[in-house]
Amino acid sequence: MHNRYYSEHISNEEYGLILSFLYSIKNSRTQDIRLNLLYHLNQFFGYVGSTFWVVNEDYSLSDPVGMNIDRDLLDNYVDSYHSYDAVNPQNIGSSAFKDTVVECGSLVKDDPKNPYLARLNDYAIYHSHALHLKVGGKVAASIALFRPQGERSDSRDALSAHCLELVAPFITHEFETMMSLNETSKMASILQAALNMENTGVILFDKKQNNRVLYHNPACMNYCRDFFSETAPSNKIVQHFVNSVIVPYDSPFPEVSDLTVKLKSLCGIDYRIRIVENHEDQPSLYTAYINPLHADHAIIEDECFHSLYSILSPKEREVTLLVAQGLTNQQIADRMFIAISTVKSHLQRIFEKSNVKNRASLIAMLSSRY
Repeated sequence: MHNRYYSEHISNEEYGLILSFLYSIKNSRTQDIRLNLLYHLNQFFGYVGSTFWVVNEDYSLSDPVGMNIDRDLLDNYVDSYHSYDAVNPQNIGSSAFKDTVVECGSLVKDDPKNPYLARLNDYAIYHSHALHLKVGGKVAASIALFRPQGERSDSRDALSAHCLELVAPFITHEFETMMSLNETSKMASILQAALNMENTGVILFDKKQNNRVLYHNPACMNYCRDFFSETAPSNKIVQHFVNSVIVPYDSPFPEVSDLTVKLKSLCGIDYRIRIVENHEDQPSLYTAYINPLHADHAIIEDECFHSLYSILSPKEREVTLLVAQGLTNQQIADRMFIAISTVKSHLQRIFEKSNVKNRASLIAMLSSRY
């Protein structure tokens, strides 16, 4: 690691701060990882407020949470102030991301005509540091850290910058964990809310987590039982099916993202099992579709599922879920912290992929799957 804040020498004060910071986070109990990180950054490094943003592909910011930051300030920032912020990722360009920690004083110049700085002055705070978290070589999140206006200290800022650089890998790991859990939860919610099909068994499982089943619909339960002679508990039969039937057939073909096999169950029924990698940005998540092929269970290809899940981007999946919950475009924009025009663009792509003409048709199709 090489940057202006990092050195192999760590002072006793820094060492104590970092150990206390890491120990306290690991022993805290909270469901919101980002708020927990902000709370500890404030407590241990002397900040009075902080915000945590997701950085999109175009370097725009979305989905903010704040600690000791007025909600109106966050909303104002989303609406307009972001364009006046010198350390906003969209304003500084990709070249500035060579440093994980940015000392904002080097970029932010006092300007009484700058509405963002004027707004910070109203709250008697200044933007001390920005922390850019990189995942896969790209900036995926940005943390803004604020101090009181009357307590500027170059030595303290340097100490905090050095400590931030040293704890940044840990914070990045926590953020990656949160994003993985969030995406899995969103996908399961979409499946449960909109794609609970009657004739096709569906199983979502994660290869990174020892093929743990994240979701299955009711139809797959009876299909899975057909493959075993012993009576397994209902809460374990699907996991048993994944481990002993799906994985052995899928493992020999690691480069195949869409594999179809035909298997005969112990009951003599032929089944077609399709194993599909969900999306290139989630390579460990797979969906298995199970269809009986005999006359009593005529196979029904559910193109709704394939359109509304397997080929949607993560953002499109989230929009689909919110549409299924009855939210308006404005409510979806507010929930996702994106522009309403972006919601409309997502919906247009969803309509095209699901082969419907409008929102009403999409909702009707989703409702027919309840």
